[in-house]
Amino acid sequence: MVQRHLEAVALNSDQSARWELTIDFELPSSPRASFATFDGQDHFFFPLLFLKKAQGRTGFGVYTEDETVLPIPTQAQCDAASIAGALATGRRLLSDTAPEKLQEELETHLRRIVTRRPLKASAALAKLEQDLDCATRKSWHECGLLEDLHMLVEHSVIWMPFRGIPGERRLLRVRQDHEFTPRPFVRWIFGELKEPKFPRLRRRRARLLQDGNSTMVLYTGSKTYGRRRYSVSLSVLGERLLKALAWMPIEFDFPSIYPRRCASYHFELTCPDGLAPRDVKLAIRKERHWWERHADIDESSAKQDQQLTLRAGRAHVYLSGGSNLNEIKLRVTAGVSPGAFPILWFFASATTAIMLWTLAAVDPTSLTGEGTSGKDQIAAGVLLVVPALLGGLIFGVESRSISRLLNGARVLLLVSGLSAVGAATVLIRQPFGLQCGWAWTICATIATVATVPLATSWLLSVPTISHQLGKLDTVERQYQTLVALGLLAELLLLGLLALGHAPLLRAAGGAALVLMVAPFILLASNRGAVSILIRRSSVVIPAATAAAICLALGCIELHGTTDPQFVREFAGQAEIVGMLALFVVLISGIVLLPILKPSDFTGDELNVPPDVGRALIAGDRIYELVELRKYEEAV
Repeated sequence: MVQRHLEAVALNSDQSARWELTIDFELPSSPRASFATFDGQDHFFFPLLFLKKAQGRTGFGVYTEDETVLPIPTQAQCDAASIAGALATGRRLLSDTAPEKLQEELETHLRRIVTRRPLKASAALAKLEQDLDCATRKSWHECGLLEDLHMLVEHSVIWMPFRGIPGERRLLRVRQDHEFTPRPFVRWIFGELKEPKFPRLRRRRARLLQDGNSTMVLYTGSKTYGRRRYSVSLSVLGERLLKALAWMPIEFDFPSIYPRRCASYHFELTCPDGLAPRDVKLAIRKERHWWERHADIDESSAKQDQQLTLRAGRAHVYLSGGSNLNEIKLRVTAGVSPGAFPILWFFASATTAIMLWTLAAVDPTSLTGEGTSGKDQIAAGVLLVVPALLGGLIFGVESRSISRLLNGARVLLLVSGLSAVGAATVLIRQPFGLQCGWAWTICATIATVATVPLATSWLLSVPTISHQLGKLDTVERQYQTLVALGLLAELLLLGLLALGHAPLLRAAGGAALVLMVAPFILLASNRGAVSILIRRSSVVIPAATAAAICLALGCIELHGTTDPQFVREFAGQAEIVGMLALFVVLISGIVLLPILKPSDFTGDELNVPPDVGRALIAGDRIYELVELRKYEEAV
């Protein structure tokens, strides 16, 4: 009996990790479990690992308690052990009413299930289930044999030989290095290759079928399946851009079948210096057939016996009653640890932005007019020296793990410094014929646009803020927060409309609008708080749009503090347009919420990554095809 399964993942500074599975088990006490006895010790076969049939058997090692390396049997030896074990159990549980043909052909069926590729193994299992009588099916189901046969369709078992005393406690460790590939930007729309409507697509389908290209078309009797078209994932594009700003943490999905048939299951995550675990979410598969974001995955049931502990650089998940669970899927989230993001980066950029807005608020003639000898040189020196001194903070990060996350932050800090350089050049020469006030406003706006993401990145690394964001664990709660922030921005704009030209109050209102950008961005990037099954486009799109509106209006208000004519001619109209735009944004979330449903299965087609599509065509995956056929039968 397996007492405990412990899966440990240690993230490296690059896109790789060390995976280790620790199995704490007892040698069986039943005499039937031993296949031989020598020198007073029994010899056993222990099912160590379940590997995909297409997965190689190299790259991992098996170790005992004293770190002794154990030899791994060949695939032929392991398949022979699987066939023998399933055959002995199946024959023992055959009912008296079982047909003689089944007893004679049982070994042939099991051999096909264990040794053939998943597509043909699935057909062999379906044929075997048709031949089973009700009593045999019930006994096989109760002892778990049917579940094991379904597992053997896509997996093969690594059997390890042991010798010892029945009931003796043993410990094994399996280690392997993993490299995590990012989610693909381009995905496949996979399904049955039906007769298309357009002539060009008809010619392409005919060419595929005539050429008989086995790498692009899957033939399953009377029907053919393959890639219908490509789809582009905008969420992946946004994720890759935002990760460089430390808005999006490192995430990877980790499917596991090891909660099955054990007294307890543990999962541990270890992060390198500079990174900290944000959350570990899991979903339990209720049925045999599932894939990413499928409705059969139930996250609520996974929370019943789950205990999550987060420490500095470590996360631990404990599942009691693991023997009652089936396959699970974990989504691990790790971000910049508290204190690893240089807060001085944000202060450096904020200081530059405030300095530029102050410069934009002064009368340009006080620096560039007659009788101002030396003032322009002093201002230019301040604009050049201060960002240069603050720019030395760019080299404050040594950890390679967070260096990857902060590349975009470095670029933003560089943009902030260059905006100060651009403001200094105005004192020498007016570029593009712009007046000094407008040129300094443009430079200050650029510095502000660079400062807001740095502020958001710093806030995301603060544990208190991350904890509060974690409470918004549903799309509904996030949308309610979005509406509250939107109404606050609307009230602020109403107050600005009633102010007229009051420089200090208008500057405070503009600064408040700029500060409101951060909460909107925090809400838009708060993907880790919700279920791994839910798409958040109904919150992300309105929140990001509202942030852009507030940033634009805030910069407009700051520019209008010293320009009454600009306030009269443009700022008031911008405030009205901004209020209407914010209202439309809030309403759009209600429209998008029912439209953007979480589903990768849309009737007769699947939205899958390219590697999954190629595995389907090669016959190395089967359950997605089973779901397609179930839909076709229902229709």
